[in-house]
Amino acid sequence: MRTECRLCGSGGQGIILGGIILAEAAAIYEGKFVAQVQDYGPAARGDSSKTDVVISDDPIDYPKCSRLDLLVALSQRAYAENSDSIKEDGVLIVDSDNVHMTKGEAGFRFPMTAIARDQIGSPMSVNMVALGAIAALTHIVKLESLKKSVLERVPAHTRKHNLAALMAGYKMARGMKKAKGVADAGRKAKENNRTAKGRGPEAKGIRRRGKRKPQERKGTQGKTVLTTKAQRHQENQEERQYRRLWSNSDSFQ
Repeated sequence: MRTECRLCGSGGQGIILGGIILAEAAAIYEGKFVAQVQDYGPAARGDSSKTDVVISDDPIDYPKCSRLDLLVALSQRAYAENSDSIKEDGVLIVDSDNVHMTKGEAGFRFPMTAIARDQIGSPMSVNMVALGAIAALTHIVKLESLKKSVLERVPAHTRKHNLAALMAGYKMARGMKKAKGVADAGRKAKENNRTAKGRGPEAKGIRRRGKRKPQERKGTQGKTVLTTKAQRHQENQEERQYRRLWSNSDSFQ
């Protein structure tokens, strides 16, 4: 299976490093075929930056992404330029500190920059927070593989902080995913209840016995009359009782 991922944002957010760590985690520690390409503007900071990572169980014939299974956007410009490329069932993760999504649009919103700044002490760790969110929200790569890749790729004196940022993003996204699942289940239950109320007992699994269609028969004067099963049953009982009385008519003489 081919999975197309794109991380995008602004220069200085560690987008390229995040893509490399994601690619190495899948290739080295999970044995997948991986292609990673990157694109960034001439400015070191502030300009647009993105990296595409293709992960597959089979050899990759084309290294670039066209229809994204995963999009991580850390800036408004990156979101605007790339949100149209995501698949209908793809996963969208944005930094709510920098990205304002269209109202009603599906996706996961996390204050990743604030988490990196407040919990880790540096907003530059936002790329690791994003990788932790990827591990929590998707099955693209395992958390343990990302940890190993981080330890191999970042400088030794930053390993502790980068791992802390990775775990902060993972815990944040995992908690949000659980809360979203509970909310979705609650909405689904309410919708089912509304549907059941609107449709009656049948929607709740209660089988209502329909009324039998009346049958036609000829009346004593040749007229057509309609009878139900209950009416016919009562008539049959009266007829049997009459026959018994007729057969015993001698006892009334």
